[in-house]
This record gives sequence, C-alpha cells and structure tokens, in this order.
Amino acid sequence: MFTDRKKFAFYYPGFKVHAVSWVPSGQEREGSKVNHAPVVNIYAGLTRYGMTAAHIVAGTTGRRSTYHTKKGAESKNITSAEYKVVLEKTLLPEGNRIFQSQGISSWVLQHDNDPTHKVASDVVKEYN
Repeated sequence: MFTDRKKFAFYYPGFKVHAVSWVPSGQEREGSKVNHAPVVNIYAGLTRYGMTAAHIVAGTTGRRSTYHTKKGAESKNITSAEYKVVLEKTLLPEGNRIFQSQGISSWVLQHDNDPTHKVASDVVKEYN
C-alpha cells in the first residue's frame, strides 16, 4: 500500500483568492480578511484493491493541532507523534481491511522519506 500526505487548497488554480465581505452602504468593513485559500491536509493509502479512509492532519484550515513542535509551539504541520496516530488509527487498520477482503494476509506499507515517517517501523512492528 502506497501512502502519502497531500494538501488540497480550495481555489481555482491560476486565480488569486479575493476576500469578500458585504457591508451596508455608508459603512466600512471592520476588519481585514486574510487572503489565503482554505486547505485540508490529509493522509491516505492507495492499493490495487482500493483506497483507505482519509485521515485529516495538522495544517488543515480551522483545525487546531493537539501536537507540538520540539520547541513546544502548536504544530502547523504533521509531527512524528501525529503520524504514529495516523498509522495506528487509519492506515494500518484500513490496509488490513482492504487486503483481508482479498484474502491477502501479508502486505507492504510504502511511504516516502519524510522525516516524520521514521516512527513507522516501530509502529508497524508493534501493530503485528
């Protein structure tokens, strides 16, 4: 099963996102709006037999992370601790579900060299 993280931005490619607010005639807008498209940041796995459920992670607009950086700040991107949860709660159980439905009991988890993935080998060993 190939796994990866992808950030999806909700805008039309090639066009700038414009903040819009309606204000009654004669009044001014009270605060400025940030000119960034909303995004959803997910992990998912893809196999020949189907796809896992998506797991929403840090970096998603409007989602406060419960994970922290090494310096103690709220994480704005996925950390090793959060990736461990993604593996335990979504990728490994979903991989088993997909492959067992095909009568396959042994399969390979494949991911890239993202530094947060270093935790994967220990999690996979404990999961089996």
